[in-house]
Amino acid sequence: MKFVLLTFILLTTLPVWAVSVSFSKDNVVIGQVVELIFSSDKKFSQAPDLSSIKNDFHISGQTTRQNTTIVNGKTDTTYELSYNLFPKRVGTLTINGLTLNGQKLNPIQLTVSATEDKNTKTQNLLPLVLQAQVSEGPYYVGQAIVYTVRMGDIRRILDGNFDAPSTEGASVQLLEQDETRTVMQDNKPVQILERKYLITPEQSGKITINPVSFNGIRSIERNKRQSIEDMFEMGILFDGLMGTGSQEQIFASAEPITIQVQPKPSQWQGWWLASPNVQLTYEDKIPVDLKSGDTIERVVTLSAVGVNAEALPVPSQANTPDIKVYPATETRNTVSDNNTIRGILSLSIIMVPTNGGDMTIPAIKVPWFNTITQKSETAIIPEKHIFVNGPKLAQQQIQPTPVKTAIQPIKETTVIPNQSIITTPQMWLWLIIGLIGGGLIVGLSIFILSKIRTHKRKKPLPDLYPF
Repeated sequence: MKFVLLTFILLTTLPVWAVSVSFSKDNVVIGQVVELIFSSDKKFSQAPDLSSIKNDFHISGQTTRQNTTIVNGKTDTTYELSYNLFPKRVGTLTINGLTLNGQKLNPIQLTVSATEDKNTKTQNLLPLVLQAQVSEGPYYVGQAIVYTVRMGDIRRILDGNFDAPSTEGASVQLLEQDETRTVMQDNKPVQILERKYLITPEQSGKITINPVSFNGIRSIERNKRQSIEDMFEMGILFDGLMGTGSQEQIFASAEPITIQVQPKPSQWQGWWLASPNVQLTYEDKIPVDLKSGDTIERVVTLSAVGVNAEALPVPSQANTPDIKVYPATETRNTVSDNNTIRGILSLSIIMVPTNGGDMTIPAIKVPWFNTITQKSETAIIPEKHIFVNGPKLAQQQIQPTPVKTAIQPIKETTVIPNQSIITTPQMWLWLIIGLIGGGLIVGLSIFILSKIRTHKRKKPLPDLYPF
């Protein structure tokens, strides 16, 4: 008895937290945001599990707030945890089974309509709608699929961003810049935005493309206020004198798409190229009077429908004994046409004949798989015969080469003396050297003659004239 009484006292004395959940409003239009607000008088020990509502709502952002009030000296603090929700469908949506801080919360409901209520102050704006589609199949591994998404009405979109489609077993690439155009809907002009992605399956089987979504801000225009009292509401500070300039957060998401991807045939060998249409063309630029050593330029263009240009194989031009082929320069480009694409590869091939006479430029072949007939085909540039002016190397090789022997007569040769060219500085140098040399010779001669004369004067005179 004491144990039961003690248990009852403990249970009645345990703290009971005041926890609740609610929507910020009861009615919204599809694409508009609504707040899911959790309130408690104690701090949140953990975040609520919202996995059960993801089928009906897109969850974006989380905000925490703390509100403190003082009444008669008593302080009360409440805590709020809110999430931005975007309804995914029209109707009455019920959230049930949420828990917070260990307590189960009461179910709540939200009414989602397709258009704005006429009794509200905002004008009737078309809901933001995303529609997605893919190019026609059949689909094969490695074949690019065009995923097109259209969004409307965008005339009041101020800002926002797309979440690209995603899928397992395929790569996703943005194809090109967005396009906008105006169409008539219910006798009203509607601006449509179109965006394209390339989805390239990397494996066969069923692939589900998770839809693209958009989260942004849209301006809304309120009806003109009818009374003086309305003009002096607080909203005048934010919306302008005539009630314009309000904004709302919006969200839209397309539907998921599931496709079946076919594998490549098991017997296929070489580069895998799957397309409903492949074309291989060329243009040769050959000199009119082609000679050995001249340049031949061949421009080869390979195009394939439904294939990204980066996935196209490089056709190769074979070398021959008479024609040397240099590495080609390439350019790639992917262009869109309605709801499909075409990959284009252009090659500039340089060839130089190394011989004269008749010769053949070999053919170029590109195997590919026709996704319409489901058969293998080959795109071909046929071989081409050309004539090159000049002697044939083969004939030159068979001509005998003269051999020199010992009895071969010796040819007379004329020796031509080397002729040197004297420049002006060299001429002056030789002139100075000659003058100095001549002066030395003259001086030496005068010196010798003077010595001889002195010697003769010292010789004794003959004794012919005795004194």
